[in-house]
Parts: sequence; structure tokens; C-alpha cells
Amino acid sequence: MNSHLPVGRLAGYLEAHSRKQIWTAIAVATVSVTTLDHVVPGIGSALLYLPIICGAAWGLGVREGRFVAFIAAFLTVLPSLHASPPDSLPILALRVLVCTGTFIFLAATPTGTE
Repeated sequence: MNSHLPVGRLAGYLEAHSRKQIWTAIAVATVSVTTLDHVVPGIGSALLYLPIICGAAWGLGVREGRFVAFIAAFLTVLPSLHASPPDSLPILALRVLVCTGTFIFLAATPTGTE
């Protein structure tokens, strides 16, 4: 993999660290993105979860990547629950489905196998 590209650096990082270290990095990154989304809710930080999901899928496996994808989808939709005025139930359900579907697809894409 090309180590000068961001994806190459991510792959190199994942190959050089243990599962525990990868889980720790995923947790720290997820908390950071969630905090940013809480502090500055208008920017829409959903895209920042994409490298986290890829890192989980590549470094830990598809199942773990899907787990992180579910968590990221929930955290992406969470601010909608506190919106004023609150979103209607169909709109909220659609947001959950779109985020979850997109993130799960992304988690399954890197390896293509279980």
C-alpha cells in the first residue's frame, strides 16, 4: 500500500498495533468526533466517522466494523433527538436508516468477507 497516501498511513498504523490499541484509538476518535458534534452541532460531523469505521473494519474485522458503524450511526442521529422543534418520527426513522445503511455498507466493503 502507498504509505504516502492517508489510507496507506492508516493501514500501516493498523498493522503495527495490537487489537487493544486499535480499540483504544477508535474509542478516542469516536469520543472526539462526538464531542465536536455536541460543541458545534451545525457542521454535521457524520463524515468524520468514516475513517473510524474503515479503521475498525480493516484493523479488527467486518463484525467489529459493523459494530462501530452502528454506534457511529446512533451518535450521528443523536443530535436530531434533541432538535428544536423535534423532527417527525418518519424523518427521524429515515435518518437512522440512511446513516446505518451507509455506515454498515462502508464497514463491509474493505474486506468483503466475514
